[in-house]
Amino acid sequence: MAPPTVTATKSRTMILTNNDRHTNGIHSWTQPMPTIFYAIPLSVSISLVYCATRYEMPSCIFRSAAAMFVKILIGMTIIYGVLSFFSW
Repeated sequence: MAPPTVTATKSRTMILTNNDRHTNGIHSWTQPMPTIFYAIPLSVSISLVYCATRYEMPSCIFRSAAAMFVKILIGMTIIYGVLSFFSW
């Protein structure tokens, strides 16, 4: 385990441990959301718009959009898993 690093700034001195180095001393809840989480609302909107152009009845639109949403998420999860496996 590496020793803590002392970083001097104008206003204060921060002691960064190994856990804080990737966040630069800022708590993780203030960091921006990972880009992968934007895939959920994007896939919802894609499936709704695509199914709305193919069907006219709202019940048919929502039923097929829900099925398409699940298929998109399963496909993206498989692709994400394969890419993270090969990058590891």
